[in-house]
Amino acid sequence: PLGAFGILVGLPAVSVALTALCTRDGCPVMAWPPQWPERFSEQLLTLPALAAYVGWFALVAALHVLLPGAVREGTMLRDGTRLTYKLNGLGVMVASLALLLAAHYRGAIDLVWAADNALPLLGASVAFSYVLSLYLYARSFAPGAMLAEGGNTGNVLYDFFIGRELNPR
Repeated sequence: PLGAFGILVGLPAVSVALTALCTRDGCPVMAWPPQWPERFSEQLLTLPALAAYVGWFALVAALHVLLPGAVREGTMLRDGTRLTYKLNGLGVMVASLALLLAAHYRGAIDLVWAADNALPLLGASVAFSYVLSLYLYARSFAPGAMLAEGGNTGNVLYDFFIGRELNPR
């Protein structure tokens, strides 16, 4: 449980600290005595950053559905069934980057905005990840959910970290 807590809280905290403290000019916090940059006072989460992150997530999900890819069966589950998986990740990545660059060169979006808003984008990704994880954890209590062998220990923090439901979709 201590390790799960460390990863769930510590990893985002370290990521935010490094993003906030290190700038294009270096990491002034590594100097002695440490100098705290103005960037540390930026907002961790903004509505435009959250909208950009959710939009990017929706784009990638839509491309996964729309683009072709080989369909393969996964491993045999305890109940004798197999889940199917669409293997088109490389195509999704190439298409999403091509769309991003095309939109940038047409002037529809400014990629410099992403660099200037790295901290709020990181905050949006952490917030979105927590919300999605909480949803999946809550849904694992639905009747008929197949639970992961190691994810049903009774320790809420550990089960949340490991994943209570096997292969949630």
